[in-house]
Amino acid sequence: MTKPKANGFTLIEILVVSSLAIILMLAASALFMTFMISNTKINIDQKIKNEGNYALRQIEYLLRNSQEITSTCPGTQNDISFTDLDGQTTTIKADSGKIASESSSTVYLTSDYSVLVDDPQFACYLGTNDTQYIEVSFSLKNRGGGSESSSDTSVQDFNTGITVRN
Repeated sequence: MTKPKANGFTLIEILVVSSLAIILMLAASALFMTFMISNTKINIDQKIKNEGNYALRQIEYLLRNSQEITSTCPGTQNDISFTDLDGQTTTIKADSGKIASESSSTVYLTSDYSVLVDDPQFACYLGTNDTQYIEVSFSLKNRGGGSESSSDTSVQDFNTGITVRN
């Protein structure tokens, strides 16, 4: 008599297949987590970059179209005052961790998402024919960043140079 043939898998075969499936799932989840972390970091960097570039564009526009710079020039300071097109005195400075433009009212050029690392710096130079050249620099980081070594902290530096038209 012949032995009947067993249908199914042995315990060893099931263990090998289960182990391989677990290894593949762990690798896939590690890749997914890495993707999610890097995507979050990219989004944070992009928000900070957009906010800093917006503030720079607004500062450039205000200073380039000012009637007169009333702050000390030449010199470097943490704020800058000028007479705007409406004849009002406007000051750009740090206010509660944000960049603010103050004249008859306060307009914030950065939002609550970011915070200034240090006060903005305005360096004014006199050029030929008494033209004024102003260098603006500041650094922003995301407000909810936590510790400096955290992967969800983004610090970016912004700077530009502006030749005042008037």
